[in-house]
Amino acid sequence: MSTQDWMPRSHELRHKLAVLIFTILIGDLRIKAGLTAKTPPGDWYDTVYTPQCTIFCTAFDVWNDISTRTPVALDDLDKAEEDFIPLVRKLHSFVSGNPVITDSDLEKMGFPKHSSGGHAPSPVAEHAPFIRARADEARTVGFHYGASESSRSKPEGQHGIEVISTISDAVPVLKDLTRSDFDTRTPLKLTFADEDRGKKLWFAARWENTRGQKGPFGEIQSVIIP
Repeated sequence: MSTQDWMPRSHELRHKLAVLIFTILIGDLRIKAGLTAKTPPGDWYDTVYTPQCTIFCTAFDVWNDISTRTPVALDDLDKAEEDFIPLVRKLHSFVSGNPVITDSDLEKMGFPKHSSGGHAPSPVAEHAPFIRARADEARTVGFHYGASESSRSKPEGQHGIEVISTISDAVPVLKDLTRSDFDTRTPLKLTFADEDRGKKLWFAARWENTRGQKGPFGEIQSVIIP
């Protein structure tokens, strides 16, 4: 597995990784990794990483239970995951940079082996984001997006989403969508004037990676401005 795509994509596999890391770092490997209690790295692990891991795992348990799997539970899980995953990456970066940590140690924690090459650049997205518009508030349209319908996380290396749009009675083509908005955390909310209420807003979306490179646009969709 390349270091470019080692992070699991699904909620279930990310939860499995979180549990594995926590279980492995209870033992001697925590000392070997340089995360000893009462040291700066150890304090970060205890006071920053572990509490956010707990929040993520708790939110996952609520979402994973069919009896409590609601839209609110998914929103809570997405938020907890969005806050937690950067900490997992930071932990991996710290641990993998420790010269005494072997490939075997990394694999025990669910991390990829040491890279034999240079840093891999952020990939350009091959697919458009999943996006759904909700007209829940007066003069406001919310765009909820993610890697798929079941995951609101961003694909590996993607910084955010570009949404292009226009108000029109006729079905437009991409070049007609002249308004452009960028967002890094779902949902993107756009507000409109009173005179736009009841009109049809057409939109399409694409990912942009951390190098500013853009992927393909998805299908043009529409929503009535409330």
